[in-house]
Amino acid sequence: MYVHTYMEQGRYDAAEHLLKESAEARRAQYGADSPLTAKTDESHARLMRMQGRLPEAEAMLISVLGRRQAHVRTY
Repeated sequence: MYVHTYMEQGRYDAAEHLLKESAEARRAQYGADSPLTAKTDESHARLMRMQGRLPEAEAMLISVLGRRQAHVRTY
């Protein structure tokens, strides 16, 4: 995925653009609660953390955690 390459290169604007496009497409195709959408949002939160946007990153990670917990099966 180009996003991670951009993140490693410090090209945060390009990475964020791709992450937003990917998240929008995944929400449209799979829904907001999909694990695939959550994975994209987790990458976006990682990017925000790298940029020092900690409150935004934390809020997104809390949202991701909630969606992932909803998909955990209990036996």
